[in-house]
Amino acid sequence: MEFTVRSASHGDIGRILEMLEQIGALHRRIRPDVFKEGARKFDRPALESIMEQPGKPILVADGGGLTVGYAMCSVTRRKGHGVMLDGATLFIDDLCVDEAYRGNGIGGALFGACVELARGHGCGTVELNVWEGNGEALSFYARRGMTVRKYGMEYKV
Repeated sequence: MEFTVRSASHGDIGRILEMLEQIGALHRRIRPDVFKEGARKFDRPALESIMEQPGKPILVADGGGLTVGYAMCSVTRRKGHGVMLDGATLFIDDLCVDEAYRGNGIGGALFGACVELARGHGCGTVELNVWEGNGEALSFYARRGMTVRKYGMEYKV
């Protein structure tokens, strides 16, 4: 499949919302004790607002006019922190390829575009979170050279 990676536009929101439903369903399968049935992380007004924020780029994979994947990012700059060095990080809030288009290199291209975006913003790291139980995502990111930075742990009471 041929596709290009570009900045998202308001015309991409409908497809992004569809893929957010896919992510929501995956998270509910992994952690039904945490995620609500039928809920999405963002709605149309929230995505429209995010698109207007310069430090929160959204990239999409465009396959001949159809949005087949996206990556939502945010750039954070740290200066004068009490214990941490100054620096900048690009955080990937979501990276999703529509289930029907996986296996075509789209996710890798989106991740690579995020890395280039990070370089362009002077970031020293690209970070993200993956829920325990999402082995496919863990493998995907490990193949791209990502390593564990920290662990988030819980104790259920």
